[in-house]
Amino acid sequence: MAGTSQLSSFEHRFAAMVIRQRWAVIVGCLALVAVMASGLHKLEFTNSYRVFFSPDNPELLAFEAMENAYAKHDNVMFVVTPANTNVFTRESLAVISDLTTRAWQLPYANRVDSLTNFQHTAAVGDDLTVGDLVSDPGALDLTALKQIRAVALAEPLLAANLVARDGRVTAVNVTTQLTRLDEQTEIPAVVDAARALAADIEREYPGTEVRLTGVLMMDIAFSESSLHDARTLVAASFGLIFVLVGVFAGGVAGAFGTALVVGLAIATAMGIAGHPVSPPISAAPVIILTVGVANCVHILDACLHGLRHGLDRHTALIEALAGNFKATFFASVTTVIGFLSFNFSEVPPLRQLGNIVAFGDIASYVLAVTLLPAVLAVLPLRAPTRTLLPATWFAALAGFVIRRQRVLLWS
Repeated sequence: MAGTSQLSSFEHRFAAMVIRQRWAVIVGCLALVAVMASGLHKLEFTNSYRVFFSPDNPELLAFEAMENAYAKHDNVMFVVTPANTNVFTRESLAVISDLTTRAWQLPYANRVDSLTNFQHTAAVGDDLTVGDLVSDPGALDLTALKQIRAVALAEPLLAANLVARDGRVTAVNVTTQLTRLDEQTEIPAVVDAARALAADIEREYPGTEVRLTGVLMMDIAFSESSLHDARTLVAASFGLIFVLVGVFAGGVAGAFGTALVVGLAIATAMGIAGHPVSPPISAAPVIILTVGVANCVHILDACLHGLRHGLDRHTALIEALAGNFKATFFASVTTVIGFLSFNFSEVPPLRQLGNIVAFGDIASYVLAVTLLPAVLAVLPLRAPTRTLLPATWFAALAGFVIRRQRVLLWS
């Protein structure tokens, strides 16, 4: 074999063993991955911002102590823009009053604050009366509406808080009392009910626009955005990368082998993780994809190079694997060390991301030097009749870089 003397005997013996025992290697790799990825069914997206803090984080402990002493800050806020863009009309106040009453029916709701149920204190002679600022919107006349506007825009708890200073927008704030024992069901239950209520209000009062915000909406946005990206952008990027691998390095067999290695590496890493999937962790599959594709492409390109120079398929695979064994190993080791350094971060999801990617990189390397050549030894793999970019172009580029090395370095 050409180049055998330049490579260690261990590398060639290992490569030859993989090709010779290809079916055993394939079955063994699939069985091992099945065991290590068995935890995938336990993965779930977390809806809580608290995952960004360690349990002993002093700021989180202080925040929880304040909540325990006073009140929880989990909330959903309905931001309402009336059809006539004027909050202080009978029609607009009727919408706010109806929304306020129905918001009490949200799961875990324990307080609802709005313009209409604001407890206003008024002096009548020697008596003080406390009651809802707006009790019967339909019975208000122009004088009463002007008085309500004056009171609301002069009240610090309402103006620029639940009512815009220009009177065009108002809000209904619902404070919830979650048990926090099962956030995966509690938070979605509140958010789903809030979205349904907002849709009902918009349908029953044409022209009214209701937007949702608040802590619980922020919590749910993390998981929903991650899931949406995984279904759309991530899936599209996966498909595009494997198409490019097929076009540039190995055809259908090369693309399939690469996809298999990357997919199993991601499954292994996520299965071992055992952590709730937070937004930072959701980036792990893309990072593992990048590293795994790089490992596979090196071996694929070297194999195709051997095929173009007259080697048979098995010999080309052995030479490709032996020739790239050390290079891909050191590239993977340095990448693993880099991601393990995430453990110095104070943010738990970043530490978890580093560990998951490190596991995934190790898995992609092991699969790239075992499963990939074994699969390529089984599937039909032929040398391309022509290359998209002539080799002379790369030779010319290399010569240009060597001749102009100083200029290129400093520029």
